[in-house]
Amino acid sequence: MSGEAPPPSRPLLGYVVYDMHELGSIIKRERLRRGLSQAQLALRAGTDQSSLSRIESGREDVTWARLRAVLHSMGLEPELGLRPVEHGEDPAHVAMARRLQPSQRLEGGPTSPSSPATCGKPPIRQDTIVTVRRADRDADRGPSDPFRVLATLSRHGVDHVVIGGWAVIAHGSTRTTNDIDFVASPETENLKRLASALKDLKAELWGVDAHLLGVQLDAQTFASGANFTLTTDAGGVDYFNEVPGGVPYEQLRERALRTEVRGVPVTVAAVDDLIRMKRAAGRPRDIQDLALLTELQAGESDPLIRRGSPT
Repeated sequence: MSGEAPPPSRPLLGYVVYDMHELGSIIKRERLRRGLSQAQLALRAGTDQSSLSRIESGREDVTWARLRAVLHSMGLEPELGLRPVEHGEDPAHVAMARRLQPSQRLEGGPTSPSSPATCGKPPIRQDTIVTVRRADRDADRGPSDPFRVLATLSRHGVDHVVIGGWAVIAHGSTRTTNDIDFVASPETENLKRLASALKDLKAELWGVDAHLLGVQLDAQTFASGANFTLTTDAGGVDYFNEVPGGVPYEQLRERALRTEVRGVPVTVAAVDDLIRMKRAAGRPRDIQDLALLTELQAGESDPLIRRGSPT
């Protein structure tokens, strides 16, 4: 009938799910609210009870089609909502950082007008410079001097790629970081060079009673496949053999961005690889980095960022 008011919409239950395993507890909660046993709900949804039990306990992933079938059996309809993740950085600062070269982002200011990085390019106005702020001291691992770490690795000829916070800064983030995270070529000779560089930095395993473990930081130890959280006299250093979401080293290095900071060559992971790593890690800081990296991904066409070539 024309003019008749539409029926009132039924209220949303308001669940916000950040992990697919949380869906199991929601299904169980709604099942119990309706006084249904697992056997009853499984029968209604056309599945078996053992599978439903695994879903409810988070031991089995559920597809979208199966989720709808189970929820429909309880008179519920799932809705998928998308929203941008807030990366927490000032958009104006990020925009200014994108106008800088990666070396300038890591340096915290412009290179000299006569340096190779700026020759033949329009000068960058002083008011566009974003100073990359880093904590002067890691509360746990002492004073931080990332440039010295990178210079030492370079001096010893260590084939490596920087990941983590420093790599994110190189691609345009204005956030802070205290330590250097990197992966290295697993070749034996390279690991020997790595051990020599870390010896120069007086590296030690970091952690409670780590000194009692008697671990020798040599090529054999680094080839073991473990990850190493270290303290050095230049601050925190994290060496990774295995990175969640990572790819084989040669692929990572081939796609990496190459730049130079204070005369030291620096190789940092490409945006696509950082996104894979951050997505796999999934910590709050990683999710914020993901939001910024996906926003900056369009910047790959920026002439100041040339993947795999010096800047």
